[in-house]
Amino acid sequence: RHPLSAFPSYYNYLYEMENKLENHSTRAPLEAWISWRDANFDKEIENWRRFVEYWMDNYSPINRLVVSYEKITDDIMGAVEATRIAEFLSRSKGVVTCPPELIACVWHKVVKYKENSSSNNEGRRLQEIPEIPAPPTKEELAKYGIDPSQFALSDPTNPNSHRSGPTYTPPYTKQQLKDLLSTLTALLERYREEKSLAPILVGYIDAVEKRGES
Repeated sequence: RHPLSAFPSYYNYLYEMENKLENHSTRAPLEAWISWRDANFDKEIENWRRFVEYWMDNYSPINRLVVSYEKITDDIMGAVEATRIAEFLSRSKGVVTCPPELIACVWHKVVKYKENSSSNNEGRRLQEIPEIPAPPTKEELAKYGIDPSQFALSDPTNPNSHRSGPTYTPPYTKQQLKDLLSTLTALLERYREEKSLAPILVGYIDAVEKRGES
């Protein structure tokens, strides 16, 4: 996941834990985010870099699957990525994945739901996306050990986020954006030949550059 989104999402989780709030329920105040950001940015950048390097350096391409959060939650590419994940997992002995024809439905049920904010309190409902077959029921998903109520998108800038509270694009200082750009560029240079990772890093670099221009 892009650090620009991953860091504030992680802090929202910490904020909820510190204040004994339900998970994925509340977005931290802007002032609280800025204070945490300035105290932890350098450490989090280092952790993110080491996380990428660990998986890329310790596992061969055949034994790892690189998936970006942005793609797995994308309306068009999400189900495709879910199919890749299912195929990868099915290679392991003892792992049973759902039938290929159900993967798009399962992905839609797990990822693309949101809280209905209407006054009639209908609760969670599926987003209406054309040409997506009717999703499987909870009972059908349970056959494969899937509980959609345990999943939620937590990106505060994502329309599917379940968090309430102030809406804002988490800000960064120019120096922080510069440091992040340097880290991403170094990773791209190191893994330029990794076809699964390099395009993701290129997209992340572009996003940082655009943020710096705004």
